[in-house]
Amino acid sequence: MATFNDEKIEMPDNEDELEEVYDELAERVMECFRQAKSYRSSMQIQGKTVDDWIRRLDDAYHKIHDGEELVSRKNMRSYFGLIQIKINMVASYMRSKYASPTNPPFNITPTPIVELPENKKDQGLERVKAALLNRMIESGLPPEALLGDDGFLLPKIAKFIEDQSKEAKALLRQEELQIASEATAKMITLIKDQLVENNFSQTLSESLFDIALMPVMVIGYDNQAVVDYQWQKNKYVKKTVIRPTFRRINPINAFFAPDATNAQDGSFFIELTKRTKAQLSSFLGKEELGYNDEALRCVINTGDTQWLGLDTDNKGVLDYMLVDDEIHTLRCQMLIQGKDLIDYGVSSIKESEADDYFNTDVEVCDGRVIRCQIVAHPKGE
Repeated sequence: MATFNDEKIEMPDNEDELEEVYDELAERVMECFRQAKSYRSSMQIQGKTVDDWIRRLDDAYHKIHDGEELVSRKNMRSYFGLIQIKINMVASYMRSKYASPTNPPFNITPTPIVELPENKKDQGLERVKAALLNRMIESGLPPEALLGDDGFLLPKIAKFIEDQSKEAKALLRQEELQIASEATAKMITLIKDQLVENNFSQTLSESLFDIALMPVMVIGYDNQAVVDYQWQKNKYVKKTVIRPTFRRINPINAFFAPDATNAQDGSFFIELTKRTKAQLSSFLGKEELGYNDEALRCVINTGDTQWLGLDTDNKGVLDYMLVDDEIHTLRCQMLIQGKDLIDYGVSSIKESEADDYFNTDVEVCDGRVIRCQIVAHPKGE
């Protein structure tokens, strides 16, 4: 038993009763967040830090006067929102050009010299053979000069057509290109459908505003377990599938590693997000998405909303205000060794892969890892 300010506090006698809140991977993510946040608040561009630019750009768009402006222009009450108009115009133009569902931001065409698998090449060769045979028939050759008693082509005729088909390379290339074009058209249709289903067009439309203002945009995706209806054995059946869903990440909440030279490299990437208790509860039992039920319950029941030490009361653009039962989480992508992932329950890692490194998606809340999984391929591979 210990005393403090004349108040008696019961302390557990058994060390096993002490709650173990130290989480090595969570501490690693939190340290990375502190590094990235410190770097962003100290790195200067044209005499101002990145955080300063974010604040100034947001204020300019919302016509909020800077302190220096108010001092230098004592009689100024307001100003014409030219920046807001220009940003909206640029964002609208880019949306019309790049964010149309009927005109997706990609272009797929077959290569001039198509490389087809053997079965497709054989298909093109058969088309050429059929075309040559039709020409011979149209020229007036009698059937008995082409076909034997068994109804098949005479060996000499078959060999002639085979030789002529191989020599007709231009025609063969044309047929191969036609096959590739048909496959490409199907792929374009599939990608368009996926962009609509996975909210890409809407996400891109929202993110283009960030390009016009910042100028930078960040797009992420989540693998979500959804119930899909598929046609199997002459009937529709329910099947749970993992489907990627695109979403806009506010650049204010994006923290890149100090060694990053562009959006695709760097030691890590961290997104500062907010979760409500209802959202956290909905993740219980979602082991296929990498969530840890024990850690989730601890956060739901005893989570500290001030665990990151951020200003959650003010409404400034960089103050990360929380409302109701929200709590901050850190979503981090980084390389983690296989043996560490095995300790965190990632079952897809084999013992032989213990020394390998994997691109991993980790979510930390209140000093605990609540989700840990290997970054999945959009097709689930």
